[in-house]
Amino acid sequence: MKSLIELEQGGADGQYSLTVEPRLCVGTPNHLFLYGGAGLASAIAAMERASARPLLWASAQYLSYARPPATLLFDVQSLKVGRNSSQCRVAVSSQGADVIHAHGTFGSQDPAIPPHQWAAMPDAPAPATCEPMSFAWNRRQDDLYGQFDLRVAKGRYGSARADVSLSDDGHTQIWARSMAPVRTDATLLAVLADFIPSAVASSVGQSAVASSLDNSLRVAALVPSEWILCDIKTSAVSGGYGQAHAALFAEDGTLLATSSQTVIVRPGQARPAAQGDG
Repeated sequence: MKSLIELEQGGADGQYSLTVEPRLCVGTPNHLFLYGGAGLASAIAAMERASARPLLWASAQYLSYARPPATLLFDVQSLKVGRNSSQCRVAVSSQGADVIHAHGTFGSQDPAIPPHQWAAMPDAPAPATCEPMSFAWNRRQDDLYGQFDLRVAKGRYGSARADVSLSDDGHTQIWARSMAPVRTDATLLAVLADFIPSAVASSVGQSAVASSLDNSLRVAALVPSEWILCDIKTSAVSGGYGQAHAALFAEDGTLLATSSQTVIVRPGQARPAAQGDG
């Protein structure tokens, strides 16, 4: 089964490329841009490939936009290679401009330590009982959202963001499944975790948009799951910046990953208006 994002080998070790396609983008039909989560996902894919080890943790800073059909270039550096883990960084550029800087840790530890999960999957209505997400803007069917079946289980998202009342608890839950068979891997989780900015924007009590300044993903376990629950909690918004975190669960309750972001929150219409906005 393929990964959501497949890179092309570049001219040297640690160098890769990716064409920015509409399926990796959001925005209005004639003004698409690379989705922030897809940017982090592609950076993770490059570092996983260069290190030949799976992701433990990665963090990215967003520096500029990339629009289709731009080509992204990835230059991975291995900072430290140990017996069980590798530390890497990657510079992602397009036409000479920096788009993303990311770094992360990759590897695995002693399997003799038995796994255990303390985080419990929160209560959420089953995906089949949730209405498919509708959107407040005209969008292309081949953009990133068109790649997923999305159901809002709690909170406001999509067209429901027209409700601008202040959220009681800053809590949003979204079920997501890929429309095409893809692996449940770090690239998929990075994309789904980036629903955070719009969840923040929908909680603040006025019409607003949000964009990511940074994005961190920590992988707990990877198990196949048709549906993935994105449990997003906005902690605070102050001075035009928001902080939020998300936990991603498989249908069987396995914690797949956690994510956190700092986002810029601005007054505006409920539409995808910046790199990380969902």
